[in-house]
Amino acid sequence: MRKIFTLILGVLFVSAAFAQLERPRAVIKKAEVKPVIDGVFDEVWATTDSFAIDRPYDTANGAPTLGEPGETYWKALWDEDGYYLIVKVTDDAYYPNYLHEGGGDAWMYDKPEIYFDVNYVLEDGLGPSVSGSGHHQMAPDMTAAKENGQLNTEDNTRQHAFKVDAPNYVAEYFVPWASLTNSDGGGVDLEAEIGFDVSINDSDPDNNTRRRGVWANVGPDATEAWSNMDQCGIITLEGAQVIYVEEINISVDGAITEDNQQLQVNVEVLPADATNKSLKWKVRKADPNDMTPVRATISPSGLITPVIMKS
Repeated sequence: MRKIFTLILGVLFVSAAFAQLERPRAVIKKAEVKPVIDGVFDEVWATTDSFAIDRPYDTANGAPTLGEPGETYWKALWDEDGYYLIVKVTDDAYYPNYLHEGGGDAWMYDKPEIYFDVNYVLEDGLGPSVSGSGHHQMAPDMTAAKENGQLNTEDNTRQHAFKVDAPNYVAEYFVPWASLTNSDGGGVDLEAEIGFDVSINDSDPDNNTRRRGVWANVGPDATEAWSNMDQCGIITLEGAQVIYVEEINISVDGAITEDNQQLQVNVEVLPADATNKSLKWKVRKADPNDMTPVRATISPSGLITPVIMKS
């Protein structure tokens, strides 16, 4: 009888361990209409589900104060161009870093952090802190100039907008698929599982410590998503179908004939609705034996810019 009892306990312990490792999942619906990135809940956001950000991460500094369960949440949509995300934060005290006397690092104060893992193998012990690892963070700072819902476009073409009604606020994002690359340098496989998480930094004037609420990663090993995304959630894109590139046509009109003159490379990627139409460019010498430095750069859009070499 004692052996049977011990065996049952062992099974219970193993089951509990597996339950702790289960990663939250969400199915993301395709957008019928593109949301306007302005921090406002357009009608299209009513067509999709909400996911609560109600798990405290690493409670050593105390639990975040982000309203009742379900009052802080995220919604997402997708289309061929990218990923749309809106985050509703219910707070008791709006306290970004610019309101703190003397400022301070923005990640220590109120703002959301968004995480993506677009690798084929999601559990690799890495996070966005390792460049080129296939993990990505989007965490623009909240500033006084950005609290009215204005659109902000980042260098990598990602977009965000904040709408603040203190102490609460809404953050809205657009992440082009072309801005997310895996560890092999390839694009996002829209038919595959994607690692994802939303983390809300929470700091109050009377409790100036960084506390966080998350959708998925509760930090059982005290490692947040920035360093390790293995415990983040998983999203799948409803109805996603990969349309592969069949043809690339390149042409150039004109030539560089003077200093500082730019030249645009024209590209046509077919079919027009291909899932990933992003290209990688490289400038090199026509003569591989020519060891002098390359004197031009080329942007992701194919714009060639000569570089003046100072002697």
